[in-house]
Amino acid sequence: MRIVLEISTSGPLIKALLDGQFDFIFARAPHDLQNGKLNARHIRAEQAIFLVRDKHPLLGNERCLSDAINYPWIMEPEGSLLRNRVESEFRNSNLPLPTKILSTSSLLINLAAIKQSDAIAVVSGAVLKVVGEKNGFQRLQLKGLDRDFLVPPFELIRHKERILSPLAEKLYQKMSDLC
Repeated sequence: MRIVLEISTSGPLIKALLDGQFDFIFARAPHDLQNGKLNARHIRAEQAIFLVRDKHPLLGNERCLSDAINYPWIMEPEGSLLRNRVESEFRNSNLPLPTKILSTSSLLINLAAIKQSDAIAVVSGAVLKVVGEKNGFQRLQLKGLDRDFLVPPFELIRHKERILSPLAEKLYQKMSDLC
């Protein structure tokens, strides 16, 4: 038995699942579930937040998305669901996309870049719970995006037609029960 914990954006994980590299994954499911080839079990909806260092110039006053446009941004790679969600907020606000964007799916790079700059990272709200405000990170609240900045939920996904080994099936059921 081999257990692999691979961290990536949903697109590459879905592709790897379809290619048979994984028995199941935690990811944001595509809308079409790959033409019925996948089973997905909803885990939970998730709120995205804007994470900055605790001395960021935008903290303290009421700000909106247009105030943040000239700062460096850290986002998931192009085409990811979270990145698409952020870019749609800029378009819906009739704003151009930021010109300074670091594209990464690495949380460690996100945190290091935030600590050393005035960058704004778009991350899951759970990240702030893990790193904590006492460690030099703060949530940047942007007017109009505070409460409803939801991203598609994570799901436990497996291929419908692939039979899992007994051990993989047992692990899948345990994960499913936890969801």
